[in-house]
Amino acid sequence: MKSLPLSALLLVVAAAGCTNPAASAAPVRVAQASEVTQCKYIEDLTNRPGVYGVLATEGLSYARKGILDEAARDGANTVVFQQVEPGGMVTEVKATAYRC
Repeated sequence: MKSLPLSALLLVVAAAGCTNPAASAAPVRVAQASEVTQCKYIEDLTNRPGVYGVLATEGLSYARKGILDEAARDGANTVVFQQVEPGGMVTEVKATAYRC
């Protein structure tokens, strides 16, 4: 059996860490609570950004995309994200999924 050099293995692991599996979220629209009054409730969703500090924006974006992807898998086509305090540290993203 031929083994990979350590540097090649590290390169593969690093590249895998840069991919964004949630980027392929199905079309789920983000709405305000007032826009979903006639929609069917599907579920409440939560996700954690996973990274903070200088990477907080990327972590928040990844968490939101993850919620959109999960909502699509569960049959929702609309999501209402819970409001967060502007400038505050977000440790958990919360949303409600609907089918409109």
